[in-house]
Amino acid sequence: MAALRAVAAGEAVGVDMLVRLAEQVAAGAAGEAPSSPALWARAALVAQLGEGLGAAAAAGDVEAVRVAHEAIGRLLGAPSQGVAASVQAPVVDLTAERGKRGR
Repeated sequence: MAALRAVAAGEAVGVDMLVRLAEQVAAGAAGEAPSSPALWARAALVAQLGEGLGAAAAAGDVEAVRVAHEAIGRLLGAPSQGVAASVQAPVVDLTAERGKRGR
């Protein structure tokens, strides 16, 4: 369930966590689903891509790993139309943040 929450929140997760989520989704044991159907679909797709990425990496297929990685990044990076603003990741102004930290 932690993997599902992390993916739904747009947090970075490892391939092993994505594979566990895919197994939970496939078994119907994912438990608590994200509040939005768009988030649920996105989380399930990211989990499936993560499982495929792991299999491609194990097989040494670098191009398939690259494509899966890019697709996962796009799914986690850009909110869908059905995702509420309250669950989107905040945007940080790097210039202002560097100024605060004295860099």
